[in-house]
Amino acid sequence: MNSHLQNALASNPDLDPTILTTATTFEEAGLDSLAIVELSIQLSDSLGCMISEDEILDTRTIGGLDNMLQLRSDAACGLT
Repeated sequence: MNSHLQNALASNPDLDPTILTTATTFEEAGLDSLAIVELSIQLSDSLGCMISEDEILDTRTIGGLDNMLQLRSDAACGLT
């Protein structure tokens, strides 16, 4: 999993890391709309490029978000 995503998820005290898998949906993880906004801000700040709430929601799962971030690594987004 992308280190930026791991750090952002780890900073949310409401998440239970034992239930997080690549197939875990944001709803199953307990991420409500406010948590998605916070995740968007954290990832955008960490990566140095905008990751919108809509982009996050479009991925539907933790694994989908990780894949999207990996795809963006080839863009000028500062991902390594």
